[in-house]
Amino acid sequence: MSLSQHRYGKSDVRVLKVIRNGDRHEIFEMRVRVLLSLYTIDDYTVGDNRDIVATDTVKNTVYVLARRHKFDNIETFALIICQHFIDTYKQVADASAEIDLYHWERQTVHGKPHNHAFVKIGDYVRYCRADRARKAPGSNASTQTLSAGFKGLDVLKTTQSGFEGYHRDEYTTLRAVRDRMFRTTVQLEYVLNTDDHTAKPLPFDHIFQSALRVLQEEFSGEPGKGVYSPSVQQTQYNVQKSLLAQIPQVMSVNVVMPNRHCLVVDLSPFKLTNDNEIFVATDEPAGHITSTMVRSKL
Repeated sequence: MSLSQHRYGKSDVRVLKVIRNGDRHEIFEMRVRVLLSLYTIDDYTVGDNRDIVATDTVKNTVYVLARRHKFDNIETFALIICQHFIDTYKQVADASAEIDLYHWERQTVHGKPHNHAFVKIGDYVRYCRADRARKAPGSNASTQTLSAGFKGLDVLKTTQSGFEGYHRDEYTTLRAVRDRMFRTTVQLEYVLNTDDHTAKPLPFDHIFQSALRVLQEEFSGEPGKGVYSPSVQQTQYNVQKSLLAQIPQVMSVNVVMPNRHCLVVDLSPFKLTNDNEIFVATDEPAGHITSTMVRSKL
């Protein structure tokens, strides 16, 4: 028997960083998880803890790095965390950092943006995941990967969606529809090419905003007429294809779109018609549609 994988660290480290530029302040509220993989497994097999960087130390390190370093996006902070653990602890083979960012907007008072008052906005979360692996024991050389995106983004359109022509057999009860509600909770994650990041930092905020825009454009279509979706699958594919075409730094993109069914309420017992006006919004069970597109397959 052998361990096929082993990692440990600290999760749910809550960090609220305030950047004070004179009277005007910025804030970052983050939830951080750091995981480390050691070269040894003696801590598992014989209870030898000498190489373990305590998880409390990991937590404290996150706070110290947040204080010492200047950054204006979570991707940069995740890379800083991973680099620190590889540079500082030779017994660490791999370090990863996952960060969720919560969305605060500056309050507007008397028509002007406030210098230091904010309001929390929305349910979706921006996140990233960085990983740095040492190339060999004792080596200072390492490789890194970085992905980012958003999760928990609820989107809905009231028409321009249908589902027809699918396989039918004795287990099928679903009726084909040409016009239905399309509601989903999107998770979108893209893998970034960081080869030249040190020499020329990637525009992480621009990439994130572009990904959000592409999702909205491909899901919704033009404001006046929209765009028809014959399936969640095709909408998902169009989002991925457009994102890779428009954002050259993205190497691959994974999208998860559960189909949150909106069921038409039968009002006939009350002698009322219901022309796609009154629905029951459900979360469970949901169709689960996911796919990954890579640049080389375009």
